[in-house]
Amino acid sequence: MLIKAERLHAIDVFTGRRLWETEFPWRHNAGDQLVALEDAIYVTGGTTCLVLDPATGRKSGQIELPAGLKGAWANLRAWQGYLVAQSGLELVCLNRRGGELVWKHHCGRPPLSVAVGGKKVCCAELGKKPPEGTSGQDPLSYAFDIETGKLLWQAPSDGEVRYSAALDVVVTSTGIHRAADGTLVARLPEPPKLTALTKPVNIPKPLLVVGPHVLFGTAENLALYDLSTGQRTGAPIVWTRRGCTVPRASANLITTRVRGNAACIDLVSRDILTFWNVRAACSNNLFPADGVLNVPSLTGGCTCNYTPVSQAFVPASAFARP
Repeated sequence: MLIKAERLHAIDVFTGRRLWETEFPWRHNAGDQLVALEDAIYVTGGTTCLVLDPATGRKSGQIELPAGLKGAWANLRAWQGYLVAQSGLELVCLNRRGGELVWKHHCGRPPLSVAVGGKKVCCAELGKKPPEGTSGQDPLSYAFDIETGKLLWQAPSDGEVRYSAALDVVVTSTGIHRAADGTLVARLPEPPKLTALTKPVNIPKPLLVVGPHVLFGTAENLALYDLSTGQRTGAPIVWTRRGCTVPRASANLITTRVRGNAACIDLVSRDILTFWNVRAACSNNLFPADGVLNVPSLTGGCTCNYTPVSQAFVPASAFARP
């Protein structure tokens, strides 16, 4: 488990033991990017990307953004031998081992959503207003061949994008599309409307691909939809979050807040398990992986009356005797 703050911490998932720590040669910024693979960890700061050894945390290389780009690293993604990122209005693809530029694409506006997989790069322009001096065209979604940069298709942008490798489809906030050509497979419904008591500011609308399904709705009302048909499977899962933690999903769980406390929701039984008086971080610090639900304390600076503790949980079945 990797925790990025003023330095990068590597923690053993099963014991909580600290494995190593690495300091950054730059001042910590919440916008810094982090991608971890089996053979390398990539951490960005400004226009620099450090390459770290996962076993030791030691620096094994460094990649700079190609000359002529205006902006820092953003939307960092990795797939096989490639790094994909955003810098200003440019979507760039680099060789992740040598750092050479493979291709780049000039986008119409800088807020982007990027998904990578299946030999494709999917990108959606999100900004409502085009930057000054640009053509002013409506936002677009694109799909590129990751090896050549060839444009496979483009369509009007309708929100953030996610990619499902299992079905080779691209999911947006309004529909499911074939990744190969952008053909619409099925539409998704409008998310539930905000109530009069809900502030219409910074309300996240999660779009979570989980196996053959997508979880879609709001941060307190999510439903499962079949990725091959767009049909809803089962009733929506509804809860009261009371906090700013954005939901995360694994194959079996949603992790979130419930009535202000850290919590997880079983996707099959719909049971809600809360961890009373434990604060879930704004960025969601509940990580289900390797059969363990890790909850590291990321509450620095919080003055609320929560227990500043790191915890880890396993299913009760792990203790069952034959």
